[in-house]
Amino acid sequence: MSEALKEKFLLRFQVESMKLDDAKAALEAGDVDLLKIQIERITKAFTQLNNKNDEIVECLMDEEKTIGEIKTWKDARATDLNEFTVMKINLEKMYQEGLETKLQTDHDRETFILKHKSELQEQLLTRQVKLEQSLSKLNVSRTDESRNDMNDVEIGVKARPQTVKLQKYTITPFTGDYKDWLRFWNQFSVGVDASGISEISKFNYLLELLKGKPKEDILGLPHNEDGYIEAKKILVETYGKDIKITKSVIKDIESLPQLRDITRHSQVHDFYNKLSRCVRTLKTMDKIQYAQSLVYTLMDKLGPVREVLAQGDDGWEEWQLEDLVDNMRRYVDRNPLTAELKRTKDKRDDHKKDEKLYNTREVKKKCLFCEEETHLSSNCEKVTNLTERKAIFVAKKLCFNCGGEHRASQCRSQRGCSICKSKHHTSLCDKTEKDPLLLTPKKGVIYPVAVARVNGQLTRIFLDTGTGGRYASSTLIKTVNVKYVGKVDKSVQMLLHTTKQSFQQYELEIESIDSDFKMKVCVT
Repeated sequence: MSEALKEKFLLRFQVESMKLDDAKAALEAGDVDLLKIQIERITKAFTQLNNKNDEIVECLMDEEKTIGEIKTWKDARATDLNEFTVMKINLEKMYQEGLETKLQTDHDRETFILKHKSELQEQLLTRQVKLEQSLSKLNVSRTDESRNDMNDVEIGVKARPQTVKLQKYTITPFTGDYKDWLRFWNQFSVGVDASGISEISKFNYLLELLKGKPKEDILGLPHNEDGYIEAKKILVETYGKDIKITKSVIKDIESLPQLRDITRHSQVHDFYNKLSRCVRTLKTMDKIQYAQSLVYTLMDKLGPVREVLAQGDDGWEEWQLEDLVDNMRRYVDRNPLTAELKRTKDKRDDHKKDEKLYNTREVKKKCLFCEEETHLSSNCEKVTNLTERKAIFVAKKLCFNCGGEHRASQCRSQRGCSICKSKHHTSLCDKTEKDPLLLTPKKGVIYPVAVARVNGQLTRIFLDTGTGGRYASSTLIKTVNVKYVGKVDKSVQMLLHTTKQSFQQYELEIESIDSDFKMKVCVT
C-alpha cells in the first residue's frame, strides 16, 4: 500500500513542480498582483504535498517499516519540499517590496492632487471676490439709472419691475441611485456646467458632488479639460441611460409590500406615495408603457383595499397604471392618517387608565426557546434537542430551576421538574414520559443491538438512530484486519459550540451470520 502511495506522491510532486516555473516568471515580471496569485498557488501546493507526505509516513509506520527507511523517505521529501519553501520566501519578499513601491507612488500622486486642489481653491476664491465687487458696482449703477428714469416717465406709465436676487440652492451629492440621476444631472448642468468658470474648476465641483461608486469611476482621470469631458461621458453612459433608470423604477414597483389590513391607513398611504413617485418618474421619461403589465400584480398586493377601489368602477379590470394611482389618491384622501392616529392615541389613553385603575396587566408567558405564546417551554417543537435548550438557558442567563432571570443559587422556587421532581426546569428534563426507543417500564432498557461478522470476527453492532456517522472501537480496529483509507475532518458538537477534529478512517466488511448479506462500510 505504501508503494502505491509513494508513486502517487512522486507523480503529484512532478505536477506541482510545474508551478515553480510560473513563480519564477512572476519574480522576473515583478507585478504585485501576479506575485500575490503565485504566493497563494505555491502555498496551496506545499500544503497538499506536505499532507500527502504525512499520510505516507503514517502508512510506513503502520506497516512496521524500519526507522532507517522512514528517515530516508522523509529526508528525500524534505529536500524536494524545500524548493517550494524557498520560492515562497522569495515571492513574499518581492511582493512586499512591490507593495511598498506602489503605496509610495499612490502617496505622491495624492499629495500632488491635494496641492493642486488647494491652489485652484485659492484662485477660485480670488475670482469670486472680484466678481462680487463688480456685481456690487453694477447694482449701484443700475439703481442710479432707475431713479433717473423714474423722474422722466409720465403719469400713468408703469415703472420697470425691480430685480429680485434669488437665494442660492445646494446641489445634493449623487451616490449612484439611477432614479436620482435626472435630478442631479439637471442641477449640475445648469448650476455648474453652464457657468463661465474653467473646465478644471468644473471638474473640482463634479468630484465634490459625487459620492461612493460614481466618484470611484472617474477618480483616476487626469485633472484637465480632457479629463472633465471624459468624466461627463463616463457618468452619462453609466447612469444616464433611460433603460437603466426604467429598470430601477420598475424594480421599486415590484418590491412594494403586500397589504393585508385595510385599517392600517399608514401602510396604505406609504404604498400610494411610493407608487405615485415611481409612476410620475416613468411618465416624465415617457416610459410608462413598460410598466403597464404590473397593474394586475399591484392589484393583488392591494389585498382588501382592491375590493374598495373596484366598487366604484365597473371597468376596473381595464385600468391602466395611471388609473390605479388616481383611484388610490381618492382613497387616501377619504382616509387620512389623522383618524388612525386619533384611534391609536385613544387606545393608548384607555390602556393607561386601566393600568392606573387596576394596577395590573395580563402577561402571557412566552416559550423560553422560540418566544411564542401558543405553548409551554416544555412542549416546544422548534427546539427539541436538550443540548440546544441548555445552550439557550446559558446564553439568556436564565435560572436552570424556574427559568427566571437570576442564578439557580438565588432561586426561591420549590416547584422543580414536574416529571422527575428534581430541581431543574421541566423543559430540561431528560427523563421524558414517552421514550422513543424500545423501553421496558421500570425494568431497564433494551438497546437495539445486532450481531454480525466484521471482517470475519463475530461482533455486536449498536444501532443508534440519532448519530450521523459510523464508528468502531479501537479494540475492534486492532483485532480484525482493516484497510486504512485516510483521514477525514468532522464537526463535533459540544455543549456551547461546535469544533472540527480529524479522524482516521477505515474500511470494513459487515456480513450476516448466515452469510446471506454483505456490505462494505467506512468507519472512524
